[in-house]
Amino acid sequence: MAPKINTSRPRRADKVSDPSPGVWPGEAAEEDHIRSSPLDALPAELRDQILLSIPDLKTLHSLVHACPVMYAHYRTNRTAILRACVSRDLDGFFADAYACAKSRFSALGSPRTNDKIVGFVEWYRHRLSSHALVEVDSISSDDLLWLANVHFTVMIPLARRYRNWALGNLIHETSSSNDRVVITTTAEKPDAECSRSEEIRIFRALYRYETYDNIFGRNEGRREGIIYPVGINDLFFGLFNPWEIEAIGCIELFVRYHYEEIFDSVKEDLHDRRRYSQSGPEKIAAPDYVMGTMSRGLRLTALLLAINNHETLVTEAQRCLAQINEDHYLDRTNDSIPIRRALEYSYDALRMDWWDTRDEAERRRRPPRFGGDKVPPDGPPLSWVRIWETVYGNTFGSYESNLNTSRKCGYVLWDEHRWNLTAKLWKGVPVFPRDG
Repeated sequence: MAPKINTSRPRRADKVSDPSPGVWPGEAAEEDHIRSSPLDALPAELRDQILLSIPDLKTLHSLVHACPVMYAHYRTNRTAILRACVSRDLDGFFADAYACAKSRFSALGSPRTNDKIVGFVEWYRHRLSSHALVEVDSISSDDLLWLANVHFTVMIPLARRYRNWALGNLIHETSSSNDRVVITTTAEKPDAECSRSEEIRIFRALYRYETYDNIFGRNEGRREGIIYPVGINDLFFGLFNPWEIEAIGCIELFVRYHYEEIFDSVKEDLHDRRRYSQSGPEKIAAPDYVMGTMSRGLRLTALLLAINNHETLVTEAQRCLAQINEDHYLDRTNDSIPIRRALEYSYDALRMDWWDTRDEAERRRRPPRFGGDKVPPDGPPLSWVRIWETVYGNTFGSYESNLNTSRKCGYVLWDEHRWNLTAKLWKGVPVFPRDG
């Protein structure tokens, strides 16, 4: 018998567990299982100095799991050590990560009304401005632990998967079937490490995608009201530059691709028990559920992608299914707007009617400029500049006839040193962003 399916709005029992406010995975080891280490003999002052200087959560996790004395010392000064580590690891995208933390159900509350969403977006806008820097020292211990947990267990694994997937696509798409590209540099290998500027672009896009799902997706808590996609373009996507919106679109395609793969592999084992035929409950129609389940956020995505056992995958997919009907996603009865729909051309075209100060450069037909791959990035990547060439463009989505291929390859996320590959995406493909 197939496991029972709940296709209504997810209840608390069906949620993907929010990180515990009292722990993160770096603390999840039993001290009895940690072997002794030469670091055990260090004086307390030096141990504290080392722990306060750890560059990232991955290193901190490895150290406190490798040395019992360092683990015990970490527990005595956890908040200060974690603040220092998170401050360094999330540098360049902390405002986006913190906004993601404040958009979750336990922080934003329920119901998520239009007024509450507008207020949150204005708060987010202020935090993104250069004169309103968010300091790690100013956030609560609960938010700090949530950020450490989500970054370590969700964002880092997804960023690694995304890097390998997109760079693999980039090499495949720029190779002919008869004449594969000869990989001559480390930068062109699918598993090549990202530069820090590339990492920051990817993490920004991941956190912004997750924030969208937190406030507009099929998530825990209740949603009251509706904001149509054209309004979302003005309200939410208006926070970002067009190449940053395209980066979110790249993440959306990555997530959708993997959900379609997951549903293809398990759909024969899933049933919708609300619909019956003479032979029993009807099998689900995967397209109806891909968008809805996607909108439950990246914690679920990371969970499902980490499962290698088919039966376990079926059980988890069955438990977490949510539906957004493709034909009726704008009904007043529907409380979720898929991010894919908000990014569509028809709404992007209407966005031109909402003038933004960033549109002034477009109106004056100023050419875009590439200022280098700074850390953190503060301008368009080279690929965006080369697409628009002679005139600044403040639109997204429809300007490019080869859009899905470009997004599949993460074209706005890479540094100048990958341009030799990226440029081949448009070889022989006319790109006319927009007539003046």
